[in-house]
Amino acid sequence: MVQIVKVAGTKIVDAANAERFARVSTIWAVDDHVDGAGTASFETMTFTASGEEFDIQRYTTEAEAREGHAIACRNIAAMMTDPVQLDVDG
Repeated sequence: MVQIVKVAGTKIVDAANAERFARVSTIWAVDDHVDGAGTASFETMTFTASGEEFDIQRYTTEAEAREGHAIACRNIAAMMTDPVQLDVDG
């Protein structure tokens, strides 16, 4: 069974064109299905406005995952004219 806990969530909207936005989501997933040992990993996923996966990064610690989340947000914001970040932390 996989348990998923949301660590951070951010929606980044281009104020110059509101139809242009992306979502960055970082989760903690524990998979104890295989051996019962509870293998944990963190994932930061970036999605386009249409919901397509744009990027995914995996981390072993929460600190790395939070930093990776911030980097993903900065990278997306750098592609926009007038970015606005809306944090939707879990």
